[in-house]
Amino acid sequence: MKLLSLVKVVKDFPLGILGRERIRAVDRVSFDVYDSAIFALIGESGSGKTTIGKLILGLLKPTSGEIIFNGQNVSKLLEDPEKYYRNVQGIFQDPFSALNPVKRIGQFLERPLKIFKIPDVKKRLKEVLSEVELPFDSVEKYPHELSGGQRQRVVIARSIITRPKIILADEPTSMLDVSIKASILNLILRLRDDYSVSFIHVTHDLASAKYISDRIAVMYAGQIIEEGYARDLVDDPLHPYTKLLRSAAPDPNKSIAKIGQTGEPPDLIALPNGCAFKPRCPYASKECSSFDQMIEKDGRKVRCILYR
Repeated sequence: MKLLSLVKVVKDFPLGILGRERIRAVDRVSFDVYDSAIFALIGESGSGKTTIGKLILGLLKPTSGEIIFNGQNVSKLLEDPEKYYRNVQGIFQDPFSALNPVKRIGQFLERPLKIFKIPDVKKRLKEVLSEVELPFDSVEKYPHELSGGQRQRVVIARSIITRPKIILADEPTSMLDVSIKASILNLILRLRDDYSVSFIHVTHDLASAKYISDRIAVMYAGQIIEEGYARDLVDDPLHPYTKLLRSAAPDPNKSIAKIGQTGEPPDLIALPNGCAFKPRCPYASKECSSFDQMIEKDGRKVRCILYR
């Protein structure tokens, strides 16, 4: 069942003091997230993936388009924010900045239980700490007394403590050691199964997205330029930009041809007409300046004239 949908979502930000010019951070983005599924958003810095996360969490309002959760428009649901945030939670990149350094872990975890009037606080604390594989005496500790991996487990514990339906995980392993990343990814997979909770995994890491995701959407210059099932998209990318990402982080068990020049990230203030990737693309032609549409091909979606 479809749980969350973005329908042609646009987000503009004003430039300068007067704000007469605007920069488009998210450009007509549409995708669906289903029950008990993990959907990954991939792209380099400035691609718009974190902005989409903030729109879903209600931290920003879309300029146009709709975000639909459980059949209702999120802008309407946010009129009763307690109900919305009981079902929609977030995990952010830096677990230390997400924790109040002068509050004990127990106080951090108890707060949503008190806000949403969930009974049996101590019992629920024991359950959730066990689920993220932390000892119960963690409730008496301060954030600086925990390792980075333990702090991220605390943040994950808080995100699931109200039993939400969907969790936005923005780069949840990017600040952790390589040895700890796999355990956090495995924890997300287990929580997806145990809680029947959906995740939106925002990342720049193709390998982790392939490992835990059901579907992947690749973003470039505020647009989704390719979407498909995780294994299909990573093993056989269609869009030249996805191929570039894939060739920059190869799987040692597979080979893929380098696509040549990489160029510089796009300037969102001065994007070219048509395909935004055109200045970096080795396959670019004059026709690319007038082409900007998503094409469906064999169950995949790709924004590229090569598949017209």
